[in-house]
This record gives sequence, structure tokens and C-alpha cells, in this order.
Amino acid sequence: MSAILAEMKEAAREVYAEERETLLSAIRVIVAQTQREDPDTILGLAEVARRLHKSEPAVRKLLQRGRLPGRKLGRLWQVRLGDLVGVKAGE
Repeated sequence: MSAILAEMKEAAREVYAEERETLLSAIRVIVAQTQREDPDTILGLAEVARRLHKSEPAVRKLLQRGRLPGRKLGRLWQVRLGDLVGVKAGE
């Protein structure tokens, strides 16, 4: 019985190690992409909401109240990526 338990533990360790490496690789890719982004890139409301993990109405309220820097062109809101990074850092 203990031999089976030992085999199961070893198999679990191997799976964990593989999953950990996969996650670390994904994180490295995301970090690399973020570092390459131009801070002057203009983002729309949906993209800002996605990056802040908030709903579009919640982001719209932040913009309307001036708690998130942005500008409105007609019916569309625009946020500079550099301003968004500053907001995320100060959350």
C-alpha cells in the first residue's frame, strides 16, 4: 500500500512541476508583451475594463468622476495606456 501511495505522490509532484512551468512561461510572455507596449497607446472603454478587471459601467463612472484620466470623443472614451498603468499601480 505504501508503494502505491509513494507512486501517487511522485506522479502528483511531476504534474505540479509541469503545470508550474507552463504557468511561469505564460507569465513571462505576458510580462514581455506589457513591457513592449507604448505608453501613448490609446485604449477604448472595453479594453480598459478588461485590464482593470472591472465592468464597463464601473470604468465609465471612474472616467466621468475624474478618478481615471481619459477623454471623451463623441460617445467614446479613450484612455492613454501610460495613465492606466499609473492608476493600476496606485490602486
